[in-house]
Amino acid sequence: MPESYLSMKKNIMAIENGKKRIEFSKIIVVFVLIWCMTLVTFSFILASMDKNVNEGVTIAIITSLITTLLGYFIYQAKLKISRDKYKVDKDGVPFELEEEEDEETKPLE
Repeated sequence: MPESYLSMKKNIMAIENGKKRIEFSKIIVVFVLIWCMTLVTFSFILASMDKNVNEGVTIAIITSLITTLLGYFIYQAKLKISRDKYKVDKDGVPFELEEEEDEETKPLE
């Protein structure tokens, strides 16, 4: 069996069990968001205590935050376009396979 079929089968089984896999890109984006917000908060705390804070550091932190978010949004848009092109849903199950399963589970009339 092709490896893609096995990974698709794992995704289907995980969905049936109620477990959803978190994408690695989401974990990275959340980590960067938390890290940047922490650094910006510390920068403003230092500024409020009249410490000499370089404004360039705060601007660099906010710029890295914005570029990370833009990169993630572009990645998700390209992923959505690719899924639409190959007719696969977000869990990796082809649309045709879902339609076949729906027809099999319908009661006979």
